[in-house]
This record gives sequence, structure tokens and C-alpha cells, in this order.
Amino acid sequence: MAEISANGIRKMGSNRSESFTFAAVPASLAKLKILPEASPDSPFKTAALTVLALTI
Repeated sequence: MAEISANGIRKMGSNRSESFTFAAVPASLAKLKILPEASPDSPFKTAALTVLALTI
């Protein structure tokens, strides 16, 4: 759960982790965009998709 510090910056708990496994690296941007991890609802999904995109 996020906490708000005195200066208004949100702090996220650092003891949570998630794992993502990709069957194959998408060959195009269109295929990358349809992956479930492409939704911006989780910083973990965003990080996993970023790492995947950097491998292309």
C-alpha cells in the first residue's frame, strides 16, 4: 500500500515482487502492444514490458 510522505511524494512498499514470463519476443510493435503487460495499471508490468522492448 502506498504512503504519502510529508512533502506529498507517494512511497510504494518495497517488499512486493511479481514475475513475468514471455513465450517469445514480439516481432512488431503491434504485437508488443497487445500483450497483457502493456496495460499501465502496474509498475511491475511496465518494467517487464520495458525490459522486453529493450531486447528487440
